[in-house]
Amino acid sequence: MNMKKKLIIFDLDGVLINSLRNMEFALNMTSKNLKVKLNFKLYKKYLGLPFKDIMKKMRIKKNVNLIKEKYEMYSTKKINKIKIKRNHVVELKKLKKNCCLALFTSKNKKRTLK
Repeated sequence: MNMKKKLIIFDLDGVLINSLRNMEFALNMTSKNLKVKLNFKLYKKYLGLPFKDIMKKMRIKKNVNLIKEKYEMYSTKKINKIKIKRNHVVELKKLKKNCCLALFTSKNKKRTLK
């Protein structure tokens, strides 16, 4: 009998993990390090968009690649600020028995795997 499994795709940030503290830390440190004004409240408003699109919305036009590089470095440095929603782990294990699970995120692969 050919049984087809359902595919369920989860967003990472805000669904499976709470990474707001990590994002705020990374953005603030990037802001200090590069001496560029990066407002976390405004950044948070555009979460879900790719980083460069968020910078565009924030009207940041110069050194976007450098800003992204520093942000990702600081984010990785303080990965412990990310909180996994433990109750979801139990549910994911149950779902995995009968479904294929996938993850969707705008984070880069290195930070996602960590």
